[in-house]
Amino acid sequence: MNILYILCDSPFKASCGLGNSVKEIIEGLAKIDNSIRIQVLDLRWNDGYQKATDQIEVFSCGYREYLGSDFIVQTLMNAPIQIIYAIKNLNKPDIIHMQDWTSIPVGDSLNSYWGGSIKSVYTTQLSYTLMLEDLKRESVAIPHVKRPIVNEIERLERECIQASNASIFLNRSDKERLGGPINSHVIQHGIHLEEIQSIPFEKKRLPGKNKIKILYFGRIDIMKNIERLLDAKLPSGVDLIVMGGESGANPKLYKKLENLAKQRDNLHRIPFTSGNEKFNIIRAADCVIFPSIHEPFGLVGIETLACGTPLIASFVGGMNEYLNEKCAIKMDGLGVDSIEKAINTFVNMPDHSKKMIILNGFEVCRKCSWNVSIKKHYELYQKLV
Repeated sequence: MNILYILCDSPFKASCGLGNSVKEIIEGLAKIDNSIRIQVLDLRWNDGYQKATDQIEVFSCGYREYLGSDFIVQTLMNAPIQIIYAIKNLNKPDIIHMQDWTSIPVGDSLNSYWGGSIKSVYTTQLSYTLMLEDLKRESVAIPHVKRPIVNEIERLERECIQASNASIFLNRSDKERLGGPINSHVIQHGIHLEEIQSIPFEKKRLPGKNKIKILYFGRIDIMKNIERLLDAKLPSGVDLIVMGGESGANPKLYKKLENLAKQRDNLHRIPFTSGNEKFNIIRAADCVIFPSIHEPFGLVGIETLACGTPLIASFVGGMNEYLNEKCAIKMDGLGVDSIEKAINTFVNMPDHSKKMIILNGFEVCRKCSWNVSIKKHYELYQKLV
């Protein structure tokens, strides 16, 4: 079975949860079946060819800076270049798996070039349409994108969901809102709890002079609600540490974070890291806060639970389907006041209550295994071919 994954990220140089999630799935598939061959077409980076394993190859044909800095414009204008690159470098697969709207123009064109008989799978890793709806509902200013372009993205997204041989959503709400067919699938992401718990704990010293350390990690992005988090007034004795880098960040928000970190002694930014280092930083925090406005699944939330660190979260989107108020502190809204209230709830929470939400978090992780997600993908591919 030969599978082509198309996504706007790299599984082995991930800038967001998209790349990380695809890495988990393709590595898991390779373990299940050593006859599987996987090619990944990375539409973000421009690193050429990488043979990741005997079964997995990555072809990177990402953005050209001369096309401008606008993400939407870059995505649409680069498609012809990426299609030509793929025709010249890739083998015809049995399945093309497109990961979100950014991969549709390239995926559909390649399928047509190769005869139109290739089975297609579409996953709504991130819906641009739903994200804009959620930001608008919260009266959050979004980057200006011309309405005809937004309409075209919505058309691409909804048509691909209906036309693909199989459509996958990360949560039931997205499936309902986007009109997913009856036979479409909801396959959540997951966590390798045992692997994380087996990581030797190395005590990390987080910056700041205050006793309580609250951590945010992930992209510095509008949909993550980080601007309101930065505007929130922290209780005395609390440091907010933001673990995130400039790559993949909203430039305006990143600049605001950098400026505020220079002005405030209770706000600190540290570089984003991955692997064992990341998990040990999560463990070193007293609490993680994840106040997203739009979240298809929310890997940050499940990773925090697996590390045994208390979590404050907004419970939006996919998080609402695996989190509960026994394993996390639920924000009662998405505004600054709700963030402040949730932080104060954690600060005043007795130790025995914190221990209980940690234990309940482990139980949630046991039910959200990557192995389940990988197996469902494998069974779906087998039926298609």
